[in-house]
Amino acid sequence: MLLAMRISIPSLLGFASLLLGATHYATKAGVDPTLRITLRLDGKEHEFVDGQTLPIEIGGKPVQVQVAVHPNRRFEGAGVSFDFPRAMSIEHQVTAAEIWTIEGPDCTLMVQQFAVGSAEKMVMASFPKDAPPPEPCVVRLGGKEVSALRGRKLVAGVTFEVTAIPLTIAGKAVVLVLQDCLGDSAHATAESHALLELLDKTFAFTKKAF
Repeated sequence: MLLAMRISIPSLLGFASLLLGATHYATKAGVDPTLRITLRLDGKEHEFVDGQTLPIEIGGKPVQVQVAVHPNRRFEGAGVSFDFPRAMSIEHQVTAAEIWTIEGPDCTLMVQQFAVGSAEKMVMASFPKDAPPPEPCVVRLGGKEVSALRGRKLVAGVTFEVTAIPLTIAGKAVVLVLQDCLGDSAHATAESHALLELLDKTFAFTKKAF
């Protein structure tokens, strides 16, 4: 799996090779730490703070350069890749299946890869047996419509909407499961909308799907 940090430096594209590193430094309570970025240009290091603009001399001329960390990270695993919001956390575990869990305050996306069984069978495990059966729906992955199932479940008095997408990749069952905490509004959250939009725009297969 690859989690890539993208650095956008429009002023330097095509001009030089860059070596970039990013670290956090502490700030006051309740505020997210700011990213510090090291840019190495022709062997000389330059220190930036995320979003900062500094003058750098290139070819004897001062150039205003802004360095910003991309708002998304890149997931690669189970034969798929896609972007997800940088603020979301990610965990990996291996039990009966290999599972990557991408989690935010309002929704969770799980990528599940099974060694045995069909995707059509494994997808049903995403829905409680005592809940109403899920209904067919369509989700867009990489600009294409794919078949999925959508249903709801109640956990500790909170309603979750579950969208499960069965895929078969390189002969293995892979299921993408999006769980959205609907809360009192009973409507999908902005976080799940953003994640679905990224799946539509950036999803790709890294192994043959069939």
